[in-house]
Amino acid sequence: MPTPEDIANQLLDHKTLLNVDGLLDAVIALYNDCNIPVLKRTQNIDEFLQRNQTSITHLENHRLKCSDFDAIKVIGRGAFGEVRLVRQKVSRKVYALKLLNKNEMLRRADTAFFWEERDIMAYSESEWIVRLHYAFQDMVMVFLR
Repeated sequence: MPTPEDIANQLLDHKTLLNVDGLLDAVIALYNDCNIPVLKRTQNIDEFLQRNQTSITHLENHRLKCSDFDAIKVIGRGAFGEVRLVRQKVSRKVYALKLLNKNEMLRRADTAFFWEERDIMAYSESEWIVRLHYAFQDMVMVFLR
């Protein structure tokens, strides 16, 4: 049985499944999935949405998003999206930003490749593999930077 200290360490370790960023993503996704008219008619779901609206809005406003970057130019296109050269507005650092269309990935049932690519870039320590700095998403796109 994990101790409270074990759980706290997992929450702070980005390599574990039980980490803060993953949990925040899950809560935001759950909130957005519940926030459709058909489901809002259910009392428990409506109460969940009302109880968490302020927190979710706060999280969404403060998490990294595509609008935090200025596009410089498109440097590649693929089956699911494109890669852009971008500059982060606050830090002024230049990155490659990969945009993947969620609907296209789901339509082709090829989401497994995304997770494999993301994990390789996130956890590899090779100088020959591009390092993943952030991964984030909105309702339509997945972004890797």
